[in-house]
Amino acid sequence: MFSKETVKKASHLYLKKLKANNTTLEHEKEVQGVSVVESWIVEDVKNDKSNIYNLNAVEGSWIVIMKVDNEDVWQDVKKGTYLGLSIEGIFSDKKEVMSAIDEVLTICDKNVDDMTEKEAEGLLNIIKKLCDES
Repeated sequence: MFSKETVKKASHLYLKKLKANNTTLEHEKEVQGVSVVESWIVEDVKNDKSNIYNLNAVEGSWIVIMKVDNEDVWQDVKKGTYLGLSIEGIFSDKKEVMSAIDEVLTICDKNVDDMTEKEAEGLLNIIKKLCDES
């Protein structure tokens, strides 16, 4: 979905911006006590550490290992409630914020005035994240 170079830049920026403790469940619910403890880009598929975990990663993949210190989350992971945890980071500059908002509105084919309260709240959350991260 993203070029190898974009993935590499995103991984570097994620760590530079100290986002290793920003984790969500199902891309929705922020969670505490879950941290990225290892991160690397696959450069040599045949000899990559990802093979230990049978990930079948391709060259250019960004691999992270997370430590779950949150007992409730860990119990849910062991039960199979979650297939994975999500790292969170939006990497943009302020110029891109309005462009991103316009794109979201275009995709949704909605005018702000026509949005439901839930849609508007979701859009506001996206805007907040974009502004906080830039």
